[in-house]
Amino acid sequence: MTGSVTPQRLGARTTGSFIVTREDLNEALLRLYNPAELAKTRLAALFVEKCGVKGSGEALRRLLLDTIESLRPSSKAAPRASEYRAYQCITMRYISAMTIGDIAAELCLSRRQVFRDLRFGLSRLAQLLSEALCQPHEVAPADPLGAEMGSLQAKAELVDVARVFPDAVATVSPLAKAKGVLLSWECPAGQLLVSASPALLREALVQLLSALVQSLPAVHVSVAASVQDIVVAVDLPGTQALSRQDLLSTALRVATSQGFDIREQRTEERVRLLLSAPRAGTQPVLVVEDNPAAFALYERYLAKSGWEPILAPHPRAAVAMAVANRAVAIILDIMMPDQDGWRVLQALKVDPQAQGIPVIVCSVVNDPELGFALGASAYLTKPLSRLALIAALEEVVRGRKAT
Repeated sequence: MTGSVTPQRLGARTTGSFIVTREDLNEALLRLYNPAELAKTRLAALFVEKCGVKGSGEALRRLLLDTIESLRPSSKAAPRASEYRAYQCITMRYISAMTIGDIAAELCLSRRQVFRDLRFGLSRLAQLLSEALCQPHEVAPADPLGAEMGSLQAKAELVDVARVFPDAVATVSPLAKAKGVLLSWECPAGQLLVSASPALLREALVQLLSALVQSLPAVHVSVAASVQDIVVAVDLPGTQALSRQDLLSTALRVATSQGFDIREQRTEERVRLLLSAPRAGTQPVLVVEDNPAAFALYERYLAKSGWEPILAPHPRAAVAMAVANRAVAIILDIMMPDQDGWRVLQALKVDPQAQGIPVIVCSVVNDPELGFALGASAYLTKPLSRLALIAALEEVVRGRKAT
């Protein structure tokens, strides 16, 4: 959409004007996780016109996610209330990318009712967005790096650090030679898989090496691997500031966006900088869930992420399967017909072999205080997004290793 937005073509009423239509909103929500395409939508054009925000894809995505979250009913709302159903349908359709049929099966609704609830939810979202866009907006400071990373449409997949790292070294070697800097490195043989965007991971390593080569007379970078982690380590002078600290900061920000933790080990003479990420390909996750459609959703969410979902078809088998499969984490439903998740959680936490495995409760039951009291490491309320699930897995597994 170009030019001015006329009140006659817009569909949600607020303060005497029409601003956002359900159609424009649907178009944008279907591109929620593709900032480059989201920036091309009619809603993005309106967003730029009203707010003057450049790089509107990422900014609009944050606004949409915040507005959807504002639809979440209070804990006192009945699960079958129309507001609650509308929120569930919106999040399942646009955040979890579920089909209408899957939503209907998950919520035990007819497809017609799902469409009605979606229309209701979209109308409410359009109203809230219209009100938000009519308010004065402060233009956020420009974030070119964030906009650039968002525009790359990067998706996480299994990446072999043992292949990407030497390639990054080869890219920076001509610079090191021109500056007379000794660049040395070591990397173990064999696959070193992590879950990341290949392009962004390579870019983070290239920027890291370039910042060091432009700042130090000699650079040595090593890659080490354990059963659970891949660690990139580099030694820096303890007192001397790097001349390209800006480039190093950019490299660390990109690495963090790809799931790497940044740590420092300091002495008086040096600082050892450590970038670590969970090793992928050996991360079995037990899913205790009676609904096949829900397990299929977990499989889609965790595909090419480095996590391997394993279904426990019966809750009574959870303890034995968690131990036998050496699960690094457990995803646990609560409402199951034969044995509820609370009993499963209690059984896991009294078993000597299973009690150390972190449990993420994923349920329509919104009772995190009980979950944490019984030993859960994280609590997610359905419907949940792929980003929230993977973030929770990374956090609880990282926390387990730290203890």
